[in-house]
Amino acid sequence: MFVQALGGRAISPMKMVEIERAASLTLLAQEMRAKALRGEAIEICDLSRLEGTLDRAIRRLGIKPAVADAMVPLRERLRGGAG
Repeated sequence: MFVQALGGRAISPMKMVEIERAASLTLLAQEMRAKALRGEAIEICDLSRLEGTLDRAIRRLGIKPAVADAMVPLRERLRGGAG
């Protein structure tokens, strides 16, 4: 989804490392938020820091926040929820 947001063009190896980092951070943030929504104990400051780190990783890729917010969560893509 990050490659598509970058135009789907050829990605350099260095940019691919940044994409993989952002994808990993996305999954971690989604899982932590899901735990909180299920009522499991989490440290809210940890979630806030994780989401801030994710936001910076996405901005470093050059993806505008509105585009990132519109992306289908990775978990849904893996379940076949969206293309």
